[in-house]
Amino acid sequence: FLASAHPLLAAPGFPPARLLPGLTLSLASLAAGGFYHFLVESLPRLELARPWLAEVNQVLAPGRAGGFQEKWLGRAGVPREKIVWLEGLSHYRCEQLLFTGPLSYDCEPTPWLIGAIRHALHQSPSPGGARRVWISRRDAASRHLAWEDELLAQLPGFERVELAGREPVDQIRLMRDAAVVAGPHGAGLANLVFCPAGAAIIE
Repeated sequence: FLASAHPLLAAPGFPPARLLPGLTLSLASLAAGGFYHFLVESLPRLELARPWLAEVNQVLAPGRAGGFQEKWLGRAGVPREKIVWLEGLSHYRCEQLLFTGPLSYDCEPTPWLIGAIRHALHQSPSPGGARRVWISRRDAASRHLAWEDELLAQLPGFERVELAGREPVDQIRLMRDAAVVAGPHGAGLANLVFCPAGAAIIE
């Protein structure tokens, strides 16, 4: 079956397929252009495929060069030269392909999944922290809280943080040091996987 022969799939005008020789690991996920889905659905596949990583010739990853995905893959030890980006109308033909189905159900990470994320990023569980962190969405494109300043005035001791511009190591350290994490629903709360056991979460 050729996608280019299907009237619906051919409509966008796929470019010719690029052959990827050897062994390719797919981190593809339908929504992994966003941070939560990338962290929770794509990165754990590195841990699942760990027995074969030394033999992998290229890694298919959602995103683009220079995007946040590249920083997190670098933190996980994936060489930049092995990353092949899935964007737009990417069209590849793989000689050998490693892939999985979904690793979680309905955005509910299991203990194994949380451990896989931590291990892929070389993080041991945190012994505990003392910081009170408010994850702000002021730098996000949507879901801004018009009353954020007024709320924080009622919450002494909380530090407001915006995560998007921070390096992975800084985001991880921040959450490992937190005793309380609060904030509106959003991708930044995916970092809860790095919190110490017993941390309080207010969404």
